Amino acid sequence: MVPKRITQKAPEIIITKKENGDGTDEEDTPKKDSLSWGFQAGFQITNVLGGNKGSFDDLNFVKKNKTGYNLGLYLDYPLLNFTLYLQPELNYSEKGFNATGSNVSNTNINTQTSLKFKRTYEFLELPVLVKYYAGKSLFFTAGPQLSYLFLVNDQYNSPTSPTAYDEYTRQLKKLNSVVPGINFGMGFKVGNTLNFSATYSFDLANNYSFIGGDAPKFRNEYFAIRFGWRLSKNAKIKK
Repeated sequence: MVPKRITQKAPEIIITKKENGDGTDEEDTPKKDSLSWGFQAGFQITNVLGGNKGSFDDLNFVKKNKTGYNLGLYLDYPLLNFTLYLQPELNYSEKGFNATGSNVSNTNINTQTSLKFKRTYEFLELPVLVKYYAGKSLFFTAGPQLSYLFLVNDQYNSPTSPTAYDEYTRQLKKLNSVVPGINFGMGFKVGNTLNFSATYSFDLANNYSFIGGDAPKFRNEYFAIRFGWRLSKNAKIKK
């Protein structure tokens, strides 16, 4: 009688995953944040810094705010996971100012022309910002920017004298086309797609490229509210 051959199955190897304190598996934990991009748009209140009486020679210049808009693209490049980012942007920005004043007539020293003037600058802006998250949603931004002026539009009421606005308009060719500035702000994100921000920016150089009696000495500034939409989400990459 031949004894039966006894076979034994090899023991199964069970791989257990190490759990984190929050109950998730370690290998499913995000290890690295990735590059993302999106677009933003909003409105802004603009004016000039430094403009006052005498800014346009003998013109009584009184600056006032005007409204504009902005739109553009931004990139989020992670420097420190989920905390610190480099955020370059390319924005279309409408700046400028409103002004009122009076100009003395050359024919009669006692006659003055009441002026209302509106100037609009169209800029392309390139801010290079550092973004810091102070928590999961709140963030702060700061950094330099370059602005390129490509269009100027002047609007004014019909004056008594057609030359009354010469002080505003005759030096347009001497406006700086490239202006350095600084940009900083704060905001918060909603989920992984939406964000809202408030930004303040001002130029570091005067609008005009020369110094003279009829060279207005002022710089652009604006306060902007922006809505952002991230088109490419920050993917979670495993090691």
